Amino acid sequence: MVELSFNNKKKEGNMFGLDISAGYALLVIALGLLPWIIAATRNHPQRGAIVAMTVFGGWTGIGWLVALVWACWNYNSAADGERQPIP
Repeated sequence: MVELSFNNKKKEGNMFGLDISAGYALLVIALGLLPWIIAATRNHPQRGAIVAMTVFGGWTGIGWLVALVWACWNYNSAADGERQPIP
């Protein structure tokens, strides 16, 4: 026999997983915006394009990876005009 329960009382300290869900959502957003954060922190001269790549291409994974590498690219230290990644 199936017993149905309509007890909607909250258990103490559980909050139905909302605290974990909110933390997970913030983590996903922070990781998603990581290329933009790096570009803004480093005052990258092409940070606007990096933001566009992050927002419009970041959801593909490949676009996010391209934006991350682009944000980390060392654009100041090349003596002969070649850009080199940060060691």
